[in-house]
Amino acid sequence: MQLRFVLVLFVISALVVPVQAYEKTVMVEHFSNYGCGPCARNYDQVEDFFAQYSRDEAVLITYHEWWPLVNDWYYLINPDPAERFDYYEDLMGIPTFMVDGLYTHIRMIDAMNSIDDLIGEYTRLEIIVDTATVHMDGTINTQVTLNTDLSLSGYSLRAVLIDKDCAYGKAPNTIENYHWNVLQMVPDIIGIDLSDIPANGTETFDFTFNLWPDHRADNIALVFFAQNRGFQNVAQATYSDDFDILFPGVSIVDYEFDDYGQSKPNGQPDPGECVDLILNLENGEEFLSTDNLVGTLSCSNDQITISQATATWDDISPGAMARNTPEPFEIMIPANFAPEYVTFSVHFVDGCGYESDCEFLQLVGQPTIALIDDSRPEEDLFDDLFTMMLESGITMEMLTSSQAVAMDLTQYAALVWITSNATSYPLSTTERETIATYLGKGGKLLLSGENIGEDSSTEDLLATYFKAEHELDNVGDSFDLLYGVSSGPFPEAVIYITCDGMGTTRDQASVTPLAEGTSLFRYNLIGNIGGVGYNGDIWSAIYLPFNIESVSGIYDSWRSADVLWNCMHWMGATTAVDAKPIEQVVLPQTVELSGYPNPFNTAMTISYTLPTAAEVELTVVNLLGQTVAELSRGQVAAGVHEVTWDASVLSSGVYFLSLRAGDVRRMDKVVLLK
Repeated sequence: MQLRFVLVLFVISALVVPVQAYEKTVMVEHFSNYGCGPCARNYDQVEDFFAQYSRDEAVLITYHEWWPLVNDWYYLINPDPAERFDYYEDLMGIPTFMVDGLYTHIRMIDAMNSIDDLIGEYTRLEIIVDTATVHMDGTINTQVTLNTDLSLSGYSLRAVLIDKDCAYGKAPNTIENYHWNVLQMVPDIIGIDLSDIPANGTETFDFTFNLWPDHRADNIALVFFAQNRGFQNVAQATYSDDFDILFPGVSIVDYEFDDYGQSKPNGQPDPGECVDLILNLENGEEFLSTDNLVGTLSCSNDQITISQATATWDDISPGAMARNTPEPFEIMIPANFAPEYVTFSVHFVDGCGYESDCEFLQLVGQPTIALIDDSRPEEDLFDDLFTMMLESGITMEMLTSSQAVAMDLTQYAALVWITSNATSYPLSTTERETIATYLGKGGKLLLSGENIGEDSSTEDLLATYFKAEHELDNVGDSFDLLYGVSSGPFPEAVIYITCDGMGTTRDQASVTPLAEGTSLFRYNLIGNIGGVGYNGDIWSAIYLPFNIESVSGIYDSWRSADVLWNCMHWMGATTAVDAKPIEQVVLPQTVELSGYPNPFNTAMTISYTLPTAAEVELTVVNLLGQTVAELSRGQVAAGVHEVTWDASVLSSGVYFLSLRAGDVRRMDKVVLLK
């Protein structure tokens, strides 16, 4: 009896000897869109994810969906990864975080709780990135090996190329830097079937990706994960940003205009000057050394003469910097050159066949208009305001409020003063005195900010110089649409203040014009005034009680640049402003979708155009992404088509028209008001 007991124990011990086990990497799939407001409010938690977990513990990738804004950068270039949202049939909207294919969360903090529960688990599958090579033509060759002690029947290997940091800058929903954005899935979003790999087997796969134009090779990474097609659970994931990059990676760190001995030695090119341009270049740490690098300079304005257009740099090692001080570019500015931001471009070529292009904007000359950024420092609006200024077609010098109050502003024919979301004393005593002095001496000034009138200390300034009186602190989120006053200077104006613009809040105020004031804009439905102007014999002034930088330009309405140009033009701010703002490029342009009237009550006419016949699906979805109406489905001929949508059974709110025409998608935001 004792012998039998010992033998049984021996057999049981043999059965529980562990098979080969590998520490598991948790896979997180993030669904977002660059116009999604809730996604922005949740993104601090995403930043916490990157700080809290190593890439061996958990990996996250971001799919960019087509709604609420179809012009999302990543979706426009490659919409295929967005189909992963449809793969998980129970997903309701964005933001969504899918953990290991099984656990769905709308907040990252909840997803992190699931991650904490899964970290430390082991799996019988290992994924190893053996090699990853980036070639000069942008081709990326990768070899991946799978080692498994389990049957992979029903599993697929998903292969993903991602941007570690967003290549496009700040998103319209105010997210400063989207991380780990999906660029490409190869061979497609379905992946490679692993069913033929036996248990205790090893298999090696070769993948080829393509680097997107203007995306740096040192800002990419690879993610591979094995997922069960039926149960959707992820068995293992891996991350790698270890690449062999077979070319240099040159960028301009900074530059210097040497105008020593010129008529106005201020470190920038001015009319009538001949200046040297010295570039400080850096070669990325992950790249190869340069070999006899030569740069050729060109300029967007052909009035500027480049008398020395080439320069050479000694070989630049990975991670090193070098300047062309011994051999600078030489630039000549004509004496009658009007102030302008011009683009200087440099085409680089070296001995190994490497070619790249870099460019930068430079103010040439002294503008007669200044834009003063008086917003809160934490908003960091400089880039947004600068873009608005460029798109307006008006050349302005960018100043801070501190710079403005310390200088003689009468050197400028006009000013644009923006306080944005500043709440506590948006205009200080010194700033109010500066504005009053400037206008009293015959200046022209556009003042914009949503909280200016709430501060009682601005009452005299607004009444005396802007002929306006503060009315409502906040007209309400429902009233983000303004029209030009029919008797005013902009009767055709349509202005949307939304999160699609540059601003971060929507607390727009209203104002009452005084006797000499001109009403410019009015809020839809309520009719309160959203802008007052005064064109006097001595000074001209406009007060906008909303954030001009939050004007979005959606639905072919005015952009912030259009508001800026028209207001400055009405004041006669400069005779140089004789052309309309730069036209907005809307992509894609092959299929169009719109609804009118918008906002609407009960019924709306929906119009869409098809350049060619296509299989069409026209639906309406709510903010959660749920379909609330199906309006058209089937083959539709080319041309202009209209459909009536009866929304009488739905409650007031925001909805999205969704059009799929073949492989093309369009979406339009509409507001139902009852």
